[in-house]
Amino acid sequence: MTRRTMTKGVISALQATLIGCGGRAAAPPAPPQPTPGTALFRGGSNYNWYQVDAGNVYDPYHVIVNYNTQSTVINAQLASMYANGQRRLAVYLYDWNRYVYVAGVPTLNPGVSGTLVDVTGGALPSQIQANLTAFLAAVKAAGFQQIIFGLAPQGVLAPSTWPSWQETYFQLTWQVVQAVRPLLVASGLSYLFDLQTEGMPAMVEPWYAIQLQYAQRLWNLYAAAYGTADTVGFSMNPFSGQAATEIPNVYGASAYGNNGYPPFFDFHFYDTPSAQFIDCFNIIQTQAVKRPWIIGESYYDDAYTAGQIKAAAASTGQVIEYLLQWSLTLAGASIVPVAFDQWIAEGF
Repeated sequence: MTRRTMTKGVISALQATLIGCGGRAAAPPAPPQPTPGTALFRGGSNYNWYQVDAGNVYDPYHVIVNYNTQSTVINAQLASMYANGQRRLAVYLYDWNRYVYVAGVPTLNPGVSGTLVDVTGGALPSQIQANLTAFLAAVKAAGFQQIIFGLAPQGVLAPSTWPSWQETYFQLTWQVVQAVRPLLVASGLSYLFDLQTEGMPAMVEPWYAIQLQYAQRLWNLYAAAYGTADTVGFSMNPFSGQAATEIPNVYGASAYGNNGYPPFFDFHFYDTPSAQFIDCFNIIQTQAVKRPWIIGESYYDDAYTAGQIKAAAASTGQVIEYLLQWSLTLAGASIVPVAFDQWIAEGF
């Protein structure tokens, strides 16, 4: 598992064929060519919490939940991140319906959280809709070039907690996806949708069969409705390559459809990053479909981890679109992710 404390070949864009006056097709422009081991584009941070108190307490301070009262603080942090060289972000919605499993029984949890968003009925609360819209506008105004928006289902909405398949909770999640996507489109900000953070199944997980069905169904619903261009599908905890093994099982033909693959594979690398990277690379080389990678999470501004990932990318030749750090140091401290110096120094 990752150390986060909350549960949790280049494919270019299609180029139009240009016909010159001599009747021959002009060659399309070449894609960016990075230094070996570095990213095509500048990355940035997972930016979910604007404050961390002593003891790694951050739950009261989610940027979307609190944007209506903390926009000044959040906008200032966005400006600082941009000034420090960051150009891409990710943010996650921690959705739940106020129920958790207790001894296998869904039980109401009336607790109040500054991170969890109650999506009972499949809709976002009006204040959260307004906050997300305003936050995305602020990200765009600050100059950021893209955001990954993802779901991090909690309580009974998390398939890892299900004692058996739960159709009601699955349908609730699909309704949330349908409620959120129009807000992303309307923002005018380039985005990619992560349908569930670290939602790619892995055989090591006791809930593997449920997670596989969940990912296959949700992927094919999304891809059939909206296409595949604006999503990373499911980001991946590598599990020493086990998640990479499941890529064709989720995105390839299944009982729920065969709607293609996302344009990028999104991996999260923390401990032993070089070995995890190479494990995933070697497994994907045996598969028919390959993609550029987004490194969607790794340690905050850490020189050692940056060097390890750079070395692994250079030795394999794997193309990295960009990298996003998580707000967690190698020493285990949560932090507001303003700096990005060590990653920039290694070409990310």
